[in-house]
Amino acid sequence: MLIAGLLGACGDGPSSPSSSDVDRAGGDAERVSESLCRSWRAAHDGDAASAVARFDAIHGSLHSLAASLTPMDRSLAGRFLESKAAVEANLDGDPAELSSALESLHQLTREAAVALGTTVSVCTP
Repeated sequence: MLIAGLLGACGDGPSSPSSSDVDRAGGDAERVSESLCRSWRAAHDGDAASAVARFDAIHGSLHSLAASLTPMDRSLAGRFLESKAAVEANLDGDPAELSSALESLHQLTREAAVALGTTVSVCTP
C-alpha cells in the first residue's frame, strides 16, 4: 500500500516517458550512483556523519530517479524506494548496517540505470 502511494498509483497510471526525460533520468542515475558510492565508502570506513550528509544531499534525486523509473519498471522502482527507506531507517544506527543498506541501494541504482538505458560504475568500499 505504501509503495503504491509513493509511486503515484492514482489516476490513469504512468505515461510513457519522453526521450529527454529518460536522458535526464540517466544523468540522475549517474550522479546518484557516484554520491551513493561515496556515502557507502564513508559508512564502510565508520564515518557515519559523512555518509549521512552525502545521502541527504541526494535525497530529492532518489525520489526523482524512482519517479522516472516507474513507467518503465514499476517493480524495480518499488524495490528502489524500499531500499531507500532501509537506508533511512539506518541513518542513526550502526555504520556497518548503514553500509550494507547503502550497498543494496547502490546495486539497485545500477539496475535502474540499465533500465533507463545507461550504465554506472561499479562501486567498492
